[in-house]
Amino acid sequence: MLEILDAERREVRFRSDLGDAWGVWQADVVPSEGPFDVEIDIPEEITTWLPSDGDADMLNGDPSRRQAVTVHGTVQTVDEDSMTSLRVGRDIMLIEMSNETVPPQPGSTIRFDTPEIHLYPYQL
Repeated sequence: MLEILDAERREVRFRSDLGDAWGVWQADVVPSEGPFDVEIDIPEEITTWLPSDGDADMLNGDPSRRQAVTVHGTVQTVDEDSMTSLRVGRDIMLIEMSNETVPPQPGSTIRFDTPEIHLYPYQL
């Protein structure tokens, strides 16, 4: 974590191997600057996505404006209940596709925007 953007709302700016973005800290302990292991959660359904020709492993979001975070990854699986596993870097992110969205095919590289991401810290 690089910076606390808003302590009351628990918004933080972070840098990872995947890029720079911002997120909402989801722990009882107030966030502090320093390194953390986190699970990334996309709290809302994905309603639109696009094929991605660029870097398949990326998170990008302008923390100064707290705009949408763009996620690029490779689809691993798509379940009947619209849950989709997406490989982003060496990690797997579970996302829920809207039932009204045509799901991507496993093996395809996609990108989508989300209004925010949640960060759940954990210890190894």
